[in-house]
Amino acid sequence: MVKIFTRNNNILDLLLTNIPSHVHETKTFPVLGTSDHDIVFHEIKVKRGRIKQNPRQVKSYKKANWSDFKKYLAIFTNTFIAHKHKDPIYLWDMFKTEVNRLSNLHISTRQIKSRADLHCVPWVTHGIVKLIRK
Repeated sequence: MVKIFTRNNNILDLLLTNIPSHVHETKTFPVLGTSDHDIVFHEIKVKRGRIKQNPRQVKSYKKANWSDFKKYLAIFTNTFIAHKHKDPIYLWDMFKTEVNRLSNLHISTRQIKSRADLHCVPWVTHGIVKLIRK
């Protein structure tokens, strides 16, 4: 990207980029102090910002109805043990499906809009949120 001589008839400083269109200007300044080559200045367009996150559901385990969850899981356990199928993949899918179904029924959820909602979590203090933003 540096196309200007910086020391006599040599180019000693390089700027490597994969998006040359973001480099708006490259120029040199005179020698500073006792240096033997010019200072290279680059003006680069840098896009700053965050990727916007989609809203998502988060389970509130504090508000879960654990007694009903355990009761229905115990009922499922009896049918699971009595099941004659021996394929571990099939049994795992059956177990996973039932646990997901019960968690959707008995564990309430809330919607979080973005990472800015971290301050709602009790262990994330104001100082930690400042460090995250930094």
